[in-house]
Amino acid sequence: MADYTFRAKNTPLGILVVKFYHVEPYSDQEFMRARAREFWHATEPGSSQSWGQGLYQGLVVDNPILPDFIAQLHARCAHCNCLRIEVGSDR
Repeated sequence: MADYTFRAKNTPLGILVVKFYHVEPYSDQEFMRARAREFWHATEPGSSQSWGQGLYQGLVVDNPILPDFIAQLHARCAHCNCLRIEVGSDR
């Protein structure tokens, strides 16, 4: 599950859901496992969680989506080293 989740409205890309993760030691495989667990929980019947269309997922330092904005959010969870950015909904 994500360590921190932020919902951002009125961005140039619309509503975004930004999920930060701390995966240590980092590897693509370990990050995939963390996201798979979250996807499993988000899509099980009766879950109130969501799983939106991904714009980016990977290391924070490699993020090309609104980098200044994401850096401001990242300051709130500086120990996190990867993230997933999703298109959100109005709900």
